[in-house]
Amino acid sequence: GLPSAKLSHYLKPDALTYLPEDTFDLPEDVYHNLSGHERRTLGERNKSLIPDAGLYNQLVTAQRQYQIQSQA
Repeated sequence: GLPSAKLSHYLKPDALTYLPEDTFDLPEDVYHNLSGHERRTLGERNKSLIPDAGLYNQLVTAQRQYQIQSQA
């Protein structure tokens, strides 16, 4: 009856969804079609951008300070 219908839900649990991780914002099927070399270069490309971000911020800050000082 009714109690067995409630218990049958636990025998067939809902399917779990595992979202892709570390695919560098690419769809999962595209990422898995890349060669190992292409996957490594994606990782290296992102690592090299991180140190440059600090230099970029320093340059923008220095330029803005120069603009403010020249107007004063």
